[in-house]
Amino acid sequence: TGGSIQNPAAAQALVGIKPTFGLVPNAGVVPLGGSTRDVIGTHARTVHDAAAMLDVIAGYSHEDPKTVASIGNMPRNGYTSQLNQLALKGKRIGLYGKGWRDQELTPETQELYDRAVSELEKQGATVIPDPFAGTEFAEFVKASGSVGIESVIYDMEDYLERLGPSAEINSVQELMDKTGQKPSIFDRYKEDMPDPNSVADLSNFVKIRTKYLQIINDVMDFYDLDALVYPQMFKETPLLDSKDNIGATTVSEINIAGIPLVTVPGGYYKSGSPFAVAFIGKMWSEASLLGMAYDYEQSTKYRVAPVLLGK
Repeated sequence: TGGSIQNPAAAQALVGIKPTFGLVPNAGVVPLGGSTRDVIGTHARTVHDAAAMLDVIAGYSHEDPKTVASIGNMPRNGYTSQLNQLALKGKRIGLYGKGWRDQELTPETQELYDRAVSELEKQGATVIPDPFAGTEFAEFVKASGSVGIESVIYDMEDYLERLGPSAEINSVQELMDKTGQKPSIFDRYKEDMPDPNSVADLSNFVKIRTKYLQIINDVMDFYDLDALVYPQMFKETPLLDSKDNIGATTVSEINIAGIPLVTVPGGYYKSGSPFAVAFIGKMWSEASLLGMAYDYEQSTKYRVAPVLLGK
C-alpha cells in the first residue's frame, strides 16, 4: 500500500499506480492505515497493462464503504482511454524542488532527472521549476510528522474479525495472546492500548490532510499545472543486503494527502540500478496521469526486460 507500490515498482523498472485513497477497495488487506492511508495499486511491465489492471480493481465495493467516494470519479471509458502519444503536448508540469522537500538529489540522480525533464519538453510539455517554493509545504510536512497510523489497532481488529470463525485469530487480543507478543506497530500507543472496538480519534489526521490538500490544490491551480513529475528516489536504490534506506522523495506526502501517483521507468544508473520518474496529480486524476506517463514511456522506451539466470 502506498510506498509499497511506488518503491518496489521504481526499484524493479516497473510501472506502478498508487491510486487516490478510496478508489480501490482494501478490505482483506492487513492494515497499516486502513481507515486513512492504505491503498491497493498495480505493478506491470507497461503503462497500458497497469491501466488495464486498474480498470479491473477500481470502484465501489460494499465490503469497503469508503469506496463510495469513487462513484462519479472514474473515467467513463476506463483507465486506458487517455493513453496516446500526444498526451504531454501542451501540458504544464511542476518539477521537484526544495519547496516540496528539502532533500537534494545525488549528482547522478540529478543528471537522470534533468534528462527526463528535457524529454518531457520534447514531447511538448511546459515545465515549472519548484512550484511549491514559498508555500512552506516542506516545513509543514516535516513539522506534522507521520500521521494516519492512529487507527491501526481499530483497523487490525476489523481485519481479524473479517477473517471469520474458521480463522485461528479473530481479534487483536487473541493475536497477542497466541503469539505472546505485541506487534511493533502498536508501539505508537505509549501507555495502555485503547479498546480496539472503540472509535479512533482521527481529528489531527483530518486537520493535517486538509492542509496538505489545500496547499497542493492551491499550487496546482495557481500555476495551472496538469501534473507534478518528480524522480521517485533522490538516490540510487540500494542493494537488498544494504542497511541504507530506499531514498524515496514522495511516499509520506502522497500517502497522507491521498492523491495518485504513477511511476514509470526513466533509465538506469551506471551501476544498472533503475531510475524512475513519478507522475503526480490531484485526487481522481489517474486517467490523465496514465496518459502522460504513457506518452513519456513510448517516447523513451527505457525499460529493459530482466534476464533470469539459472544456477
